[in-house]
Parts: sequence; structure tokens; C-alpha cells
Amino acid sequence: MMASIHKLDPNVQKILKSQAFTVSMASAVTEVVQNSLDAQANQVDISIDIGKLSFTVSDNGVGMIPGDLNRLGAHNSTSKINTLRDLANLKTYGFRGEALFCISSVSHMIVVSKVKEYNSTWIRRLPNSATMLSVEPREDDISVPLDSGTTVVVQDLLHNIPVRRKILQNEPAFKTYMSLKENLFQLLILHPELQLTVRYINDAEERHQLFASKQISSHMKPYEKLSLTFLNTFGSVVPIESLKKVSVDFKDFRLNGIISKVAVRVRDYQLIYINGRRYHNASFLRTLENMFQAAGFGNDESNKTSVKSVGRPYTCHALIIIDIRCPLVTDDLMQDPSKKILLSSQADVIHPLILKVVESFLSHQGYVPFSHVTADGENINNKLLKTPQASSQSVSTVLDSKIRMAKINNREIEGRVLKTSISGRGYQKLRPSIEKVFLGRKSITHDLKDRFLRDTSQIPERIEQISFSNNHTIDRTQLNDAEIINQVGKKFILARIWPHGKVKHPTLIIVDQHASDERIKLETYLESFIHEVLGHTIQSQPIHNCRIGISATETELFRHFEKEFNTWGIFYYLTSNPLEGSYLEVKSLPVILSEKADGDIGYLKRALQQIAEDLKSFKKLPIVNKKEDPFSTIEWWKYVSCIPVVFREIFNSKACRSAIMFGDSLTKVECTSILKELTKCWLPFQCAHGRPSMIPLAELKQGSNLLIEREITAALPDYETSE
Repeated sequence: MMASIHKLDPNVQKILKSQAFTVSMASAVTEVVQNSLDAQANQVDISIDIGKLSFTVSDNGVGMIPGDLNRLGAHNSTSKINTLRDLANLKTYGFRGEALFCISSVSHMIVVSKVKEYNSTWIRRLPNSATMLSVEPREDDISVPLDSGTTVVVQDLLHNIPVRRKILQNEPAFKTYMSLKENLFQLLILHPELQLTVRYINDAEERHQLFASKQISSHMKPYEKLSLTFLNTFGSVVPIESLKKVSVDFKDFRLNGIISKVAVRVRDYQLIYINGRRYHNASFLRTLENMFQAAGFGNDESNKTSVKSVGRPYTCHALIIIDIRCPLVTDDLMQDPSKKILLSSQADVIHPLILKVVESFLSHQGYVPFSHVTADGENINNKLLKTPQASSQSVSTVLDSKIRMAKINNREIEGRVLKTSISGRGYQKLRPSIEKVFLGRKSITHDLKDRFLRDTSQIPERIEQISFSNNHTIDRTQLNDAEIINQVGKKFILARIWPHGKVKHPTLIIVDQHASDERIKLETYLESFIHEVLGHTIQSQPIHNCRIGISATETELFRHFEKEFNTWGIFYYLTSNPLEGSYLEVKSLPVILSEKADGDIGYLKRALQQIAEDLKSFKKLPIVNKKEDPFSTIEWWKYVSCIPVVFREIFNSKACRSAIMFGDSLTKVECTSILKELTKCWLPFQCAHGRPSMIPLAELKQGSNLLIEREITAALPDYETSE
């Protein structure tokens, strides 16, 4: 018999309700600080202990009288609103009466408060009633307000939900710190003059400062406040002089913001706020990202170091902070308990204003906007191209697919393209028609081509065949028995392969000799490197006087992934002090990376930051998490997704330089050898840079002596100069 319907026990109700709200240390701290701001505090001190899942927030706000202190933490109890109509003129963060109720339900909470009109200070240990502090022993770890204010102590967060507590304890410290910075920066958008200090306690019980936002006065201009607040919170992500002001006014809408001329490695700093609330519209953020990417924003960053990179191995993103003030809309305030706005009711005005200031910024930085990029990137008609002066150093590759426009360094293709005199305004156009490369049951179109190079978080299955237009395929087994006809122009290998699958006649194919040998060389290097890494035999070289400045958050990031860095032969130690800041001091590097960097600390910093960020965002999988059976043969290709970008770039470049070049003569025996070696490759149908290594030219009628029966349209990608 089923149990009868009954009301849940009040304690069970409290715990279940709290699970839908407080999910992390960062969110709990943020909710308490929001209460401090609602209490008119202009000074807030925060101390967090991640190991113990505890924190303290002290402020100099108006405080609470004993009666209000006793009502604090009751479900749906608030001093902010009485009816929904009050939301239209809301001046505070809280109004639901849920945050402190949820936090106190899953922790031990102590609140000490004093109002100016009272001589006494009151303390409450929830759920008990408030008492005067003087009748209890002094708590050494509790700050007592001198004039007015409140101190909230939260201890043992999630103590009564052990599974979630364990998950929270296993979360890397850098994630908590970054989330906390993002949340508190959101509060500083509306309250830039707030004197905010955040400290953390490490495992050795030492107290360190995470960040402090101070010395921002009311006399500063909005963009000056925004710039200093950003640097105070996140550290020297970019030089302050690189932050440029953007602003626009339209009716009741006012937009102020900053955009950096210098690209950053992560997308963490694309932040939009509407009346102090984070606007997190994923589709619109993709539109902004596409505008910058289509412009080639950050392409020239690698030119600032003496070490040059082929293509764009390192990610480049815009740093853009937008602060919008406009009329309040009730619907926007009630979308998410974390107070984010997911879909703005005023997007028809806000979106065009943001796009306008971004276009203006790009124009002033030497880019020429034509039209807008769609959110999904399908329409790249809005090519925000670099001015002619800048484009003289590179050419643009545009495929008739969903790929964004990219800048290709001339050195990357110099082995495959003969130098010729170019008449008119560009190269001769060749339209590609290669549609899909099959990986087992999955397919990869041109817009995913680059992920073999940079975003290889998934282990690719072995490519057995490649599909072209007209349902024509080339199977790797056909290459073993291919009949070499001849070398063509000292660039290509012309061969005939025999019928396979739905194709009833032999097919004439043309093989790029450079791309094919480059693929063979690349996989040889990668296999050898993986064996060295897994066998802990990678060659390292001591490094002296290599000190790299990093932020406090990056310090935790490098500390968390130190074992992974060590596996790749990168050894360092971290130093930090209040006067000098945080530093990463490199002790040794793999020989191949040391030779590539050649003492260029700027290049090395960029490479190491990219490794850390890729691990943080799961673009790269930690190789230390992969267990290999010591008695089995190592399947090296399973670890390709773990190889850091910097090593992939080095091996791609090495394979390109050592491969057979255009202009090299080959005998038929050598041509046959190339095709046979290619069949052993894991990805035989593309070069190290993702371009096709072969294409079909025609299907041959049986017994026609190379008479072309049906033409198959296929060609290499276009190479056009930007104008």
C-alpha cells in the first residue's frame, strides 16, 4: 500500500529548499555581500577558508536591531519589498527572502550586528535567538563593529549534505576564486567606490590577500572607474593603457564600457551588465565573438615576440566590459535566483547599441566593418577585414562552409605554393567541394577542420575513408594497391585506384606530395613524443632566470595542474608576496620547447598560459588521468587529445619543414612508398594543418585507357588577398 500524502518535516523542507539555491562557496559569499550593500555599507572585508568551507563577511552598514536580527534567515522574510509593484523601483539586490534562509539551512551561521543608536552589540547563532554579546565569551574570530555594521560567519557549508560537500571540497581552488571575482566584480559595477578586501586562508593556515578594490573616487569618470575596478579585481590581465573607452546614449539608455586593444587567451572577460546584473545571453555573446574573430582580432599578437608561430595556434579573444543603465523591467529581475539576466526584455534596443560601439571600436583600430555576423556564424558577409596596410603580411582563407575567416601566415604554405607573379588583385580562385571526412559514424565538415589542430578534447577514431561530392569516397585500403601513373609538375602524384563500394570504375586521384609526407612525418614525431612522455624519458633542460608574473588566480591554476605540467617535462615553482605579487619561476623545460622559446619569456608565458587555460576549460584532457596497461602496446593516438597546443605547433612546423617540398623530383618507387606509408597514418587524408592530402579527379570508364568518363569537381581551398 502506498504511503499517504503528508507534509514534509520542516528540517527536511529547509534542506531541500537550500539545494535549489546555494551551490558553491562563491555564490554563498556573494549573497551575504549583497546584503551588506543593501545595508548601505561602503566597506566590506571578506575572509574565506576553502579547506573548511567557511567564510566571514564584515561590513560597516547600518546594522540590525535585535528584532530584525531574530527574523533574519526566516523563509520569505525580507525588508526590501511588500508587493510585486515595488520591483519597478527596486534599489536593492535581495527581495525574495531566500538567500540567508538557504545558507543557514546547510551551515552553522553566526551573525553579529550593531546599529548606531544602540550602545550594545548583539549576536545570534542561528537558529537560536539573539543575545547581547557582552553576556557571552568573546569570539576571537568574529569582528565586532565599532560604530555600526554586521559580521556574518558561515562555517561548515553543506555539513548536512555530505555528497555535495565532498564535491565542493574537491573543486579546484582556482575555480572558486575566479567565480568569486566574477561575482564581486558584478557588485562593483554598481558600487565602484566600495572599499572591498578579499583574503583567503591556505592549507597552512596562512592568510593571503586575493584582491582589493580601493582608491576609486567619485570624481573619476565612468570608464576610469570601470578600468581600475577591473584591474583591481582581476589583476594585470592587460596593460591599463590598452583599455579603450566606449560609450553611447540613446533616450533612457546609457552605455559605458571598455574594450582592450590587446587580445586575451580566454573568453572569461566578455562581460555585459544591465543595471548591475550580469547579462548572459549566449547567442548574443557568440555574435560579439564572431565580430571580433571575423575581423582577425588578435592575429598580430604573436608578432610582438621574437618567436613566430605558424597560423593561429593560440586562442585570441576580446576583452570587453559593458555597463548599461536603463529603465528597470520586472521580468528581467525574476529570471534567475543568481540575479542574472538571460533574455533581456529590452534587447531590441540594447543589442544594437552594443554592436554599434563594437563596430566603432574596430573601425578606430584599423578594421573596416561591412555588416553584422550572425550568432551562429553561418553568414560571414560581415568580413571585418584588416586595412590594406596590415593585410600585406598575410592572406585570408575563405572556404565555402561554416568556417570563420582566418589569417594564414605565408610561411605555413611556402612549402606547398610556388612563388609566382600575381596579376590583378588576387590569386586564381579554386572552389573546394570536399564536403565531409568520415570518422567512423561521425563526420567533420570544414568548420571543424581546425579542431584537429587546437581543440582536440575528443579522441578521433581512425579515419578509414574520405567522402567527396557526388558520394565519391577514397578508402585507405585502396591506397595500398594504387597504381602510380607519374609525378605531376614536381608537386603532385597522379595515381589510379581500383573500384570500391558504390564506385564501379577505377578513379584517377591526385596526391599532394608535400601534404602527404608532412602527415607521415607528423605522426612519426607525435608517436615518439607520446612514448617519451608516458615512459618519463622526455629530455628536459635546466632554465635559469626565467621569472613570469602571473595573477593570484593563475597561481592557483598553475598549482592545481602542476603534476600535469611535470608530466610534459615542464617544472616550476610558485612564489608570492604582498609587495612583489605572484610569480612562476621556470626550473626546466623539454628541449624542444626550450629551443623554440630561445629565451623569449613573452612567448613562453603565452604558451604556458594557453596550456593552463586549455586544461581549465577541458579543451585538453589531463594525460595524468589516463591509465595505460603496462603490459599492453601503447596506442599513442589515444593521447593526441592531451598534447598541449605549443607542442602540436612545434611538431606541425617541424613536419612541414622536413617534408618533401614542391619542386622535389620523385621516382615512381618513392611515390609508391609515400602512399603505402600514408595508409599507416591515423589521419591520412589531411596534412598537419588540416588541408586535404588528396582529391579525386575523375572516374575512369572500364578499359578506356584513362578516358575521363565523369568529372568530379574538387580542388584545394581558395587563397585570396583581402582588400
